[in-house]
Amino acid sequence: MGERCFMLKSTHRILLEEVKKIRKRLSKEITKELSQSYETGGQWHDNPQWDYMLQDQQRLAEKLRKILSALRSVALIDDLPVKGDRVTIGVEIQVEDETGQKESYKIVGSLDMEYNFLCRKKGFISYQAPLARQLMGKSLDEEITVMLPVKKRRLIILAIRPLH
Repeated sequence: MGERCFMLKSTHRILLEEVKKIRKRLSKEITKELSQSYETGGQWHDNPQWDYMLQDQQRLAEKLRKILSALRSVALIDDLPVKGDRVTIGVEIQVEDETGQKESYKIVGSLDMEYNFLCRKKGFISYQAPLARQLMGKSLDEEITVMLPVKKRRLIILAIRPLH
């Protein structure tokens, strides 16, 4: 088994529904559309609709493969034993920078950011994001300098709480 795929239970449910939709589309709708496209448009090399439908089928098959792979190696963030003493996946942290500005971040999985619209709000970041990677393993009241694309920031970790 490969690397674990961390995600929230809500994202897991979203992905299970997405699998159902993709399978239905691949098994019923695209097959029917390909057949209709062939009947109305002639040979595949003369038929842009046929070509588009094949590309759509390939895109959906790849998306399905990616989701199924993630679901095979899933680790639900909601079930992780998060103590809240260090920055890990499944925590919300509050930091303060050198100017006194405070910000909060909820650290979730990359598929949470991609598929779960609730995680697209300000304050959610993937554990694979550059900022989160630099914060991982740090503890309460620890001061660190993080390297961001535009500048360096000095942060103090003010609070660490489990998400749930």
